[in-house]
Amino acid sequence: MKEYEVLQVDADASIEKMVQRLDNLQKMVDTPKVVAAAINSAARSTKNKIVKDTKERYATANDSVYSSSSALKVDAATGGDLTATLHSSGSMQEIMDFDSKPNAGSSAAAAHVLSSSGMKSLEHNGLKAFLVQFSSGHKAIVQRVPGETYTSAGASKRAQRWGAKSDMTRIEKLLSPSAPQMFGNPDTVDPALERASELLDKQMEKQIEKALE
Repeated sequence: MKEYEVLQVDADASIEKMVQRLDNLQKMVDTPKVVAAAINSAARSTKNKIVKDTKERYATANDSVYSSSSALKVDAATGGDLTATLHSSGSMQEIMDFDSKPNAGSSAAAAHVLSSSGMKSLEHNGLKAFLVQFSSGHKAIVQRVPGETYTSAGASKRAQRWGAKSDMTRIEKLLSPSAPQMFGNPDTVDPALERASELLDKQMEKQIEKALE
């Protein structure tokens, strides 16, 4: 599964300030390790802030996308590489992973992805989305695909389950943003990057004090 880089936290601007303070203390402090520790602390805080803001932005039905170890992870900085990178990976999610409700009567299924938006009827070109349960037991909100039908094998299985007169137009699950799209939203990442810079300066101060204790 492909990984996407969300942001990087480095210390180019802060290192110069720190080196000036540590110039006379090089025998007492391992500067690269101190810098790496500060970067990693800032990166972890930034990650937590991105997760918090993303939770508020999206109307997710559960927290599984936030608890997944691959959804948003930190590649830590080291003494030899003073850059921490936040990576996110994951495929498109199903619309039911967000706030949704099934079809009822003549009404289509509905959902909303962003917390700021209202529940929207899922209907396109007169085709209404509806809830199905597959033979595996998995439930999903789907929509028919105009002009596409099941293969002969698929049609045969469908006829056995629903009858020979059932609609043989192929269906597809409705999907919604992936974890990288959610965590990488510029409205979330841009402020987080600014905050990361501020956090880094503060963490530099803390790590210097800690190293000199």
